[in-house]
Amino acid sequence: MGIETRCALHWESPENLQRLLPTRASLSDLAIQGTSRSLTGWRSFGNAKLGVEASIGIGAKAGFLLRMQGGKFTLVMSARLVVGKGVGGSLAIDLDVDSLDLWLTMLHRAMVGNNYVQPEWIDEEAYETLGFLGYLAATTLLNVGLLAARGKAGIEQIYRAMTGGQNAGPIAYVITNDPRQDQMRGWVQQLTPEALGALLHLLISEPRAFEIETPGIGRSRGSVESFNSEEALDFQQIAIANCLGWIVEGVTTGVYGTLCRFSQEDPTPSQYLFAKALIRMNENGQQWHDDPWYAYWRRKRDLDFFMARSSGTDNTDVPIAKRNYRRYLAGLATQVCATE
Repeated sequence: MGIETRCALHWESPENLQRLLPTRASLSDLAIQGTSRSLTGWRSFGNAKLGVEASIGIGAKAGFLLRMQGGKFTLVMSARLVVGKGVGGSLAIDLDVDSLDLWLTMLHRAMVGNNYVQPEWIDEEAYETLGFLGYLAATTLLNVGLLAARGKAGIEQIYRAMTGGQNAGPIAYVITNDPRQDQMRGWVQQLTPEALGALLHLLISEPRAFEIETPGIGRSRGSVESFNSEEALDFQQIAIANCLGWIVEGVTTGVYGTLCRFSQEDPTPSQYLFAKALIRMNENGQQWHDDPWYAYWRRKRDLDFFMARSSGTDNTDVPIAKRNYRRYLAGLATQVCATE
């Protein structure tokens, strides 16, 4: 006998999880109201289908898995409560897109707790798609729910467009100039190794001339500001230093656990994040060579060579960024993390 019941679920996220949300400060500043975007209290968890089957047996096994189903994030939970003749059941929840920022944060916490090994409770497809969302949130600062509402195919399409080398200059410009630095810092700190690898690969792309459109205020027309390839190189180098600096800052503020130090003998999660990002430094964020040691040193060399390039401009922020880069690299770079 099979029974299917539909229901809606709500949940109240823990306060310590809410504090880690990159969007928390910006939402507070904007005073956004509404239960779907509330920072505290109950949030919509999603719509659920409860399937119940009659079963006979003794024993119980419960668990959950986050997966993609029909282009949506679906949480599947199973449980078996047995007293003599038992009842086995499964609960499939199509997650509310407005809750996915919290799932990104939960994935980050799970990765930190396991030295950036993919947790068992998320399948490969959902893990990859959440990584895409984190990358897009960090590089565009768009609302995660709005991005996720496009479904898996839409998310992938935007991600592919935003990892192309032609966007290196504009994205670097945003990372270095957007006033929402706190929000951007939070998203970069919570990137998966795959997403951070894709971002670093983008930022060492050959610099190209680009334009930035500035919207007008009121009835005034917007403007277009043009930058040449030398200026693009400056922005990309500063953006790389900023990203690594935010990760180092996260070590001191507890984003990567309680160990506020770096060690070659006993690496911390931030060092695992950086090493695993290096060996995934390509356009799709996947490991690009069978030998992780070779991949690690090759991409570290690529970063060093790019940061050593000179634009010939008089941008005084560039020498500071290069010094900071070397300092951040001294703490984060740990080869042993690439193979563990």
